[in-house]
Amino acid sequence: MKYQPALRTVVGLAAVVLLMSGCTANATTDTATPIGSAVQGSAPAPAAPAPAEAPAAVDVPAAVEAPDPPAASSTALAQPVLAPGRERKLTLADADVELVCDGGGKIQVLANGITLTVTGHCQEIDILSSGTTVRAESVNEIDVDGPRNTVTVEKAAGLRAEGSNNTLHADEVGKIVLEGQGNQVTFGAGNPQIDDEGSGNNISAK
Repeated sequence: MKYQPALRTVVGLAAVVLLMSGCTANATTDTATPIGSAVQGSAPAPAAPAPAEAPAAVDVPAAVEAPDPPAASSTALAQPVLAPGRERKLTLADADVELVCDGGGKIQVLANGITLTVTGHCQEIDILSSGTTVRAESVNEIDVDGPRNTVTVEKAAGLRAEGSNNTLHADEVGKIVLEGQGNQVTFGAGNPQIDDEGSGNNISAK
């Protein structure tokens, strides 16, 4: 039969069309999920943590300054009044001493570097130390046995220096006796008796 090939062709084309339709109907459409999007049914992505707060500044109290130490000073001693027949020995080095002689009394300076101020009239002042400074109003006799002392007296009956390199001055003096060396002695009013048995001493009116 001459129509048989044409029929086969039509049937074949119909089969191809049906086959393609079935594949299309059964095919699953994949939809890509964008990166970063939440997937349906899953928990949402956690939020980024808030930045930590900076710790609050702590006020530190200002340091308390220590008080300045007291300025160093020499030791000052106030001595009692010396009556006739009384004696006072000074044994504290570098001390400032003020004494009052009430018509007599004897003072012995035994420690070095003492500064002694004497008011009133004393019987005797005996200086056995060195580097001592003595100022006196009135005394019967001043005896300087140590070296390098400085003595100033307003009125003295006698001034004796057995030590060396002392500086002595009396406004008014009756007698000057020198047995040491290198002493410098000056006097003011009067015409004192001078006995220089030492060497290198200088005695002059001032």
